[in-house]
Amino acid sequence: MRNSKIIFKDIVYQIRENYPKLLSKSNVTYRNGSKIMEIFGFILKNGNPDNSLSKKEALSLGMNNSPSYWAQISRFITGFNMHVKSYSSKSTEFKLNRSGIELRDKLISKFDADTLINWRMRKDSRNLPEFVKKKYQDCFLNTSLENITDILKTCFCAISAASGRKLYKQNKESEKPKIFEKEIAVRYFDLSSGNNDLKWIGWIAAILQDLGIVSQISNTNFFELTNKGEFIVNNIVKKWDTSSLKKFDDIIKKNSDNLTYYESVYDELKRNTNRKYIPPNKTERKGLITNRVGQGWFRRGLIERWKGKCSVTNCSTYKILIASHIVPWSESEKDRLNPGNGLLLTPNLDALFDRYLISFNEKGEIIISKTLSKIELEKLGIHYDMKLITLFEDMKPFLEKHRNKFSRF
Repeated sequence: MRNSKIIFKDIVYQIRENYPKLLSKSNVTYRNGSKIMEIFGFILKNGNPDNSLSKKEALSLGMNNSPSYWAQISRFITGFNMHVKSYSSKSTEFKLNRSGIELRDKLISKFDADTLINWRMRKDSRNLPEFVKKKYQDCFLNTSLENITDILKTCFCAISAASGRKLYKQNKESEKPKIFEKEIAVRYFDLSSGNNDLKWIGWIAAILQDLGIVSQISNTNFFELTNKGEFIVNNIVKKWDTSSLKKFDDIIKKNSDNLTYYESVYDELKRNTNRKYIPPNKTERKGLITNRVGQGWFRRGLIERWKGKCSVTNCSTYKILIASHIVPWSESEKDRLNPGNGLLLTPNLDALFDRYLISFNEKGEIIISKTLSKIELEKLGIHYDMKLITLFEDMKPFLEKHRNKFSRF
């Protein structure tokens, strides 16, 4: 069995592949776990026999009336599958299901409604009872492809980031995200187009911290998995490996000899036509296809970064655009999924760039090989005033390596 963290990343890929429209954003939920106690306090104080609660009822009980407050705290019920889905199609009301009622009953045996509603006023407001933590930890363990919600998807992505110590909070929420913060966000989360508000990543980290799943790394703004977090990841993998993950393995087995595999070695073969072809074994085929899945996420990251347009021409027919590695896939293992190591190019630009017939200088301006005639350039639609629409800082070292090779061709 592969390392649990690696398998968990496969699981997160599956979730993202199946639910690309469930986007991570600033109002996905509130900034820490104390709101769990508050929303249950309103349920208890309202006292409906059917364990339901509406936004109107919560407001009448003194809930904060800011526009997004209900949506953010109610997701601690609906986003963690503690509600009866058939009860209402409205986002302004819900009814607890068996799981939610179990937690309500434990809370009412320990606290009164007002204590829960005012939990945020406590000095230790983020110190949640262990039985509350366990209930929400169980929500992750009971998650499958069939019951994913926006907050669960975001949390799974955040846990994956934390497994590589890449989950972070901004030093100051009022400041614009730094380049490396944007890079991490694009790599680990599915964002809405043009989303530059990333403070919610710190909120998700705080929620997972309150639930005992991650802890902040000393003297940094980054988080890592706790022992409990490691336990949860391992157990998600054990459960998923015999159900949903098997579907992924079946896809790999089914396609191990088809075009997907041949595409995976195309880049290498086209650079060395004298290379003797040796069919890969089963393990190699599986690895190659898994890498191609990763390349799909690489392309998605570039589409997000370049807003679905060619990095040079601004062509917005993104379906034909190619996610082109600056430093080739085969030479950049640690940066294979790094958007800084990529350009989104039209097919003709990609082919020329891939064969070092064009490159880009320190200012992002196109450099064209002298082997290309004016007539050929005209036919290809290439001209000397072309340049990158944006020259991102993290692209510069990769472009420098590309230029070094370009100069030798």
